[in-house]
Amino acid sequence: MLARTATAWLAAAGMFLQSNFAIGDGVGQGIEAFARGDYAAAHASFAVAGEDGDSRASPWLAADYYVGWGAKANDMLAQRWLETAKNQSAADDLEQAVDHWRKLADAGDPSGTVALGRAYENGIGVTASPVEAYRLYKIAADRGHARGQYALAAMYASGVGVKADSKEAMRLFNLAAAQGDDWSQYQIGGAFLTGTGVRRNLRTASEWLTRAAQAGNALAMYNLAVMYDQGDGVRQDYAEAYRWYKQAAIHGVPNAQNNLAVLHYRGQGVAKDVGAAFEFSTIARDQGSLAGPSDGTFDFAYRTIQAELSEPERRAAVFHLGERCRDGDSLPRDAIQAYRYMTIAINSEPEAALKEQRTRIRDAMAATMRGAQVARAQSLAESAGPS
Repeated sequence: MLARTATAWLAAAGMFLQSNFAIGDGVGQGIEAFARGDYAAAHASFAVAGEDGDSRASPWLAADYYVGWGAKANDMLAQRWLETAKNQSAADDLEQAVDHWRKLADAGDPSGTVALGRAYENGIGVTASPVEAYRLYKIAADRGHARGQYALAAMYASGVGVKADSKEAMRLFNLAAAQGDDWSQYQIGGAFLTGTGVRRNLRTASEWLTRAAQAGNALAMYNLAVMYDQGDGVRQDYAEAYRWYKQAAIHGVPNAQNNLAVLHYRGQGVAKDVGAAFEFSTIARDQGSLAGPSDGTFDFAYRTIQAELSEPERRAAVFHLGERCRDGDSLPRDAIQAYRYMTIAINSEPEAALKEQRTRIRDAMAATMRGAQVARAQSLAESAGPS
């Protein structure tokens, strides 16, 4: 039931997009801001467009999160937006986006060089060429660019685009980690955790993972929680495991959400609460695993916990899950998911007074949302059906 397997050492990467746009269009505004070098404003525009379901924003967001343009580098979010870009973006949009990265790279900008390398590594807007990606990453890495060092290290670790060399990978991860790159810190911790390219050392792994987790790295938080949960390399401490699972869950790691459910269910590190367990197991099952394959664990935990609740208790838990998403209570603050879960609970509620009360709460939140957000949430609720 408990998703205890630590995440894989090597994390995935990310990419970009754009197309012709109308004046006032959010993606268009983002590109205009990007072109004038205002990356914070560009990211803000792309983020709103992406949240509203405009897939044209997804490649730009993937690039932002991988390189660190206008946002803290986050491989997990970069991968999420990369997948959206691959599945939904038009070729012309991707090619136009790559032109922006190429102009920056040609001007000697190391972040643009890394972004262009990502395009070649993933075949986004260009013909895939790991060799060209390696060349571009090395240019950025040689200039001391942390994300370039990280990207080059990942290639040496995986043997894609260059002969695998774990020693060189660790050297580059250490250079980037020294600059504060928490994803490199996470990779070093993961290497010591699994014994990949280094002698396995759980104490050293916990030290590196703690450093990355304290810097806000969600997957490091999750792995550190697993170590406390199992007592691997650290003293077993369910309360400390719960604390780190909760932090990872807030950052959207489904494995951590599942494990919070299990700790609530068992009363380990937190008071036993089957309703809360059902809430966390529901969202873990629905979101799927970003930290690694679930091999059916999420669904098993969900069904095991669900069986102990009555129908009214399940509906109450789903509605409260919506409130958690609305408030950012141990989960990412997400109005769309909040509306979705509230609506699922409302639609299945037979008691008129309770249905009306919950509808008022949901509609009060909806009044603060953009129309596109409400439309997306309604569509998600309809496709999900009763939980």
